[in-house]
Amino acid sequence: MARVPPRSTRQVEKLLKHLGCHFVRHGSGHDIWGPGVRGQSFAVPRARAGGEMKSRTVEAILEEAGISVADALTFWEIR
Repeated sequence: MARVPPRSTRQVEKLLKHLGCHFVRHGSGHDIWGPGVRGQSFAVPRARAGGEMKSRTVEAILEEAGISVADALTFWEIR
C-alpha cells in the first residue's frame, strides 16, 4: 500500500468536502466531521500554524471516513 505523505489540515479538509463529508462542529483540539464509514462522525486535528499532520494520522482519518489511500493520492495528484 502506498503511504500518504504528510498533509496540512486544509488539504485533508478539501479532500473530505470533495468526497461528500461535511464539518459538524468544533471540538477542543479537533474538528468533528461526518459521515464516516458507519455513518458516524470522526475527528480531524486542528491546524497548527504552518504544521502538517503525520502520514499515519492522515491515513487514520481516511480510514475512518471510508476513503481509500489511492483516491486521496489521486485527488492530491501524487503518484
